[in-house]
Amino acid sequence: MWTPALGCKVEKMNLFVKPSIHVKDSHEKQKNKEILEMIKSKIENNDNYTENCIKYILKNLSKVNFITSSVQIVLKQFREEPCIELEEKKQYKINTRQKVNKVFFDLLTDKGKHQEYTLLELENIILSSTHKINNEYELRNLKKLGIKYVTIECCNDDRDCPAVKKYCNKEFKMNQVPELPLPECTADLCRCIYSPIISKNI
Repeated sequence: MWTPALGCKVEKMNLFVKPSIHVKDSHEKQKNKEILEMIKSKIENNDNYTENCIKYILKNLSKVNFITSSVQIVLKQFREEPCIELEEKKQYKINTRQKVNKVFFDLLTDKGKHQEYTLLELENIILSSTHKINNEYELRNLKKLGIKYVTIECCNDDRDCPAVKKYCNKEFKMNQVPELPLPECTADLCRCIYSPIISKNI
């Protein structure tokens, strides 16, 4: 599956399908809970978000199904009217084509307001949190299936972090494969995935 936002072939990541706001499956419910907790940990003590902004973000994300929802659909509620006006965009040097909900914007710190693409960081936080939890579940599922060898696949482009080069496309025993994202990963958004080596698992 080709994912436009990540710019590479990524499997097991249904981030760009029709959203489902209500979570029905208990397995999905647990995954969504873990994703939301990870998002919370990434926005807490972040100097772009005030305490009230963090509460606002978490409240608006609390009913989202990250597993089946497009990140753009998830962010839609942060672009809804009333939006900041053109003069305010010019004041903070924000890209004028952006639509940013004024309630959300007013809760940002001054540093947070001075981002050209105000919602880009939040988008990356949501994507990276979803990707990490998906990878954790994928690794556990592969172990349950009795998979013994996997590779780490990267996108082989300039957005890959330098660290992944020594791991990408190498074989790992299941009990020795590192967690993704790698501890030394410096990418804005990790796009690496696990891939079972079928010929060694038959």
